[in-house]
Parts: sequence; C-alpha cells; structure tokens
Amino acid sequence: QKMLLNAIELYNKLIESGEVSDTVFFNYSNALKGVGDFEGAERFLVETLKINPNYAQAWKNLGTIYWEFRLHDKEIQCYDKALRIEPNLQEALFSKGVTIFKVYGKTQEGLELMIKSTKISDRYMIDFPYAYFWIAEAFLKLDRLDLALEWNVKGLDNNPSDEYLLKQ
Repeated sequence: QKMLLNAIELYNKLIESGEVSDTVFFNYSNALKGVGDFEGAERFLVETLKINPNYAQAWKNLGTIYWEFRLHDKEIQCYDKALRIEPNLQEALFSKGVTIFKVYGKTQEGLELMIKSTKISDRYMIDFPYAYFWIAEAFLKLDRLDLALEWNVKGLDNNPSDEYLLKQ
C-alpha cells in the first residue's frame, strides 16, 4: 500500500510538471486502482486512450473498472476493443469470459473464452490463480464435476492455501 501511495505521489508530480504520455497516465491509473480509487483510475484510463486509442491493455483495464462499477455492457465493449487490437490478450479474453459466464449466464461461451486464454501462456495461470477457480465454477454450473475437480486441483497445486479453491 505504501509503495502505491508513493507511486501516486510521483505520478502527480510528473503530471503537474507537464509530463503527459499514455504510459504515465496508464501507470497512474493502475496505482489509483490499486488503492481503490476506481473513479480516478477510470479518468486516467480515458486520458490514456485519448492519447493512444490502440492501447489494448488500457482498454482491458477500463473494462475491469466498469466491472467494479457494474457497467457490464460498457465492460464488454472495452474487452472487445482490446481484443480487436490484440486478439490474444489473455487478460481481456479471460475477463470477458468471466463476465459472460457470471453476469450474462452464458456459461459455455464464457468457459470457452476462459479456456482459450489459458492456452496462450502458462504465465497467466501463475500470475492470476483465481483463473482456476472461475473455470472450475463454470464446469460446476455445467454439471461437469469431473472437470471442475480437475481445475480445482490444478489451482490448489499452484496455490495450496487459496481460500476460494479450498471452499469450492
């Protein structure tokens, strides 16, 4: 938390001194999101995208902010823009899959996107261990207990103390 607050202070100083770039705004928005300032994060992601409308990760992050605001139609639009720019952006594929599954009730469609995202790189599953949970949840919804258990066990192998996977 202290590092995030230091980063926010640094970005404020950079912006006040006239340092305006998509990178500064993007990183500033990430720091703001990290401390729970979703409105500030949204504002600086929008500024990022004014400078660079082809910044796929910024579109994905804006979608994540709209998840927090429960503005799911806007969220999906952001993921779609990110995926038009970078079709294999793992985070956008996975996040869109979770929303389609959880919010819109399209379990199979959401699951396909989540699974597709896991095939791009193993790194994502290490960095985002909740991916195992969400995939297992989708399989549970489809009454595929065998596959739900398989994904849950994979998740616990990766992160044995994960409370969500343990409760699942």
